[in-house]
Amino acid sequence: MLSSVGCVSVMGAQPTDSLPVSNERADTLSAVLNEVSVTAIGTRKVLGRDKDGNIDIYARLLHEQTGLAGSSDPITLLKTLPSVATSSELKASLNIRGSHNGSNLFYSDEARVVNPMHMLGLYSNYNSSFYSNYIFSPSWHPASAPNATSAIFRAFSPSLPSERIRGEITAGVIESHGAIHLPLFKNKGLLSVGARMTYLNLLFPDILTLGTSRLKYDFYDLNFAYTHFLNKGGRIKASFFTNKDNLKIIDRHNGSKDGRLGWGNIVSSISWVNNTLRCDIGFSRYENSFKLIEAGRMLNLPSSMTQIDATAEYSLNDFNIAVQTISRKSSGQRNSANKDNIQDTASTAFEGSIAGDWNHYFTFGLDISAGIKCSLYSCNKWISPNLLPRIRIGYKLPESLRLYISGGRYMKFDRMVETSTVGLPADFYINSDQSLRPEEAWSGEFGIEGKIPLGMIDVSVELYARRLLHCGEYVGSILDQLNPDYSPLSDIIDGKGYAYGLSVSLSRQFGSIRGRVGYNIGKSRLKFDRYGNEYFPASHDRLHDLSASLLWNPISRLTLGATFTHATGTPFTKAKYGYILGENLICEYYPHNSSRLPAYNRLDLSAIWRMGSHSINVSVYNALGSKNILFLYYSYSLSEGIKRKESVMKTVIPSISYTFIFK
Repeated sequence: MLSSVGCVSVMGAQPTDSLPVSNERADTLSAVLNEVSVTAIGTRKVLGRDKDGNIDIYARLLHEQTGLAGSSDPITLLKTLPSVATSSELKASLNIRGSHNGSNLFYSDEARVVNPMHMLGLYSNYNSSFYSNYIFSPSWHPASAPNATSAIFRAFSPSLPSERIRGEITAGVIESHGAIHLPLFKNKGLLSVGARMTYLNLLFPDILTLGTSRLKYDFYDLNFAYTHFLNKGGRIKASFFTNKDNLKIIDRHNGSKDGRLGWGNIVSSISWVNNTLRCDIGFSRYENSFKLIEAGRMLNLPSSMTQIDATAEYSLNDFNIAVQTISRKSSGQRNSANKDNIQDTASTAFEGSIAGDWNHYFTFGLDISAGIKCSLYSCNKWISPNLLPRIRIGYKLPESLRLYISGGRYMKFDRMVETSTVGLPADFYINSDQSLRPEEAWSGEFGIEGKIPLGMIDVSVELYARRLLHCGEYVGSILDQLNPDYSPLSDIIDGKGYAYGLSVSLSRQFGSIRGRVGYNIGKSRLKFDRYGNEYFPASHDRLHDLSASLLWNPISRLTLGATFTHATGTPFTKAKYGYILGENLICEYYPHNSSRLPAYNRLDLSAIWRMGSHSINVSVYNALGSKNILFLYYSYSLSEGIKRKESVMKTVIPSISYTFIFK
């Protein structure tokens, strides 16, 4: 890719010294060139889109995007897209086109990452210095793709031969990350190593508090990958990733909370690619730890999920065949602080599938992608065979535009159970079975995409509709786990829902002024027998969701950026009134999720100054200090009685980071 504005001047007397031409073309130059000057204004295309609706994200340009503490995080960029619902700062989740957070799948070099976010949702696990590109599939997936009812996100480390050592180091006030890519064995191998960590406690030891307790938080990510290049374009790649989040709650006074929370991923994969044949073996293990002591009562809620999968995929002309097997073990969750606790929430499941896709381009502008997956799932002696068809039809219009329509049936066989509203490690995963059926979605899209010649603007307009079956919701409380006979599976209810909307995206990735505008108008509704016969707004429902980003190069070395986000407020269940029974506060509520918080607004600013391979990024998160309410709650005291309180995000977070790129 070219930079926004580039100029190359060549002066010399001999052809082979003047121009960096190859030996094969050196004999074609017979004249002496005194001076050649080339000036170009090219794209800085951080986002691309293919015919299947996939969005390509190029890691090399992520650092130009406005983000928290100059983190250049790919998930931060995803949150500005119209298909992703805006969430509050403390929610480590991604809700895409009306679906549950656990309906998505995330991968690192073809191995699943069960939890892709660091605690509280400020950063993801993906180190942009280590990975070369990402693919985000928000809606339609071919039959050969893994089973998911919502989006699939893939991250890839470099897999092409290199003759030079390349790398990047970024140091910021909250976190630092970096990576190095080393060619080995005369360019037959490529070793990539990456790391990321935070030192928030060292710089700001008392910045996080909870009542009279101090919070100490840290995380790290480690990445390794080695690619060996074979003859005739083949390669073998081994990849490893691990991360860990730790949150300590330190008691200052008797009676306050004290505990240790955290989670971690261990992910590894081996891939072999030979022409059109690809084979992958992946391993992933995710572990939660949740230990909390309050007033002498202890909650210890460990949980884990381990998955081993093997995939073989072969392409021949217009046909693609994929076979996949998955073995998945979930520990579920019980309070292990009780010695009599029985881990009856654990289960082991098997998932196997064979899929075929047909893709064909016709000369008159029509293209068709059609496929079907035959899936077999087994858990707790329950066997479920399923046929999952899907199709996508596109037609090329004049003026570089393309019309398309797509649809399909999708299923996901493991379930995420959210027991908190802020993504704490009390959330856990279970396998579906006969009592808790797999998630299912019938999804359809109709849209137009392409490029508007005037202004070189990329445009995408899409109507989507989704029918959701076997939606799950946890209606219990973490404190219920204090009862040794309690099983959280008894408080998971089954329901159904639907979502529909219109997504519009406009972007200009060319010239000194670049930017994106994404807008989604839509509804997401659920229905559970527990709440009556009426559909109600899902907790991630947003009628209006707008994100606008602008990048400007007033001079070649300076990039100024701004991102504005506006979204309809989060639905919640409002209390009608409260009364005291004994020493307990009892509240009566309006219908489920019938109220909303005020609208969410945030402006982020950034400035990047480049000096060759060096750059400095200054950013301001929530520059206007918008008073965004995270959640409402009620408290009772003898002096104040019953009082409504707000948890508010109004902090302005300035930051600075330094990046050095060597290549």
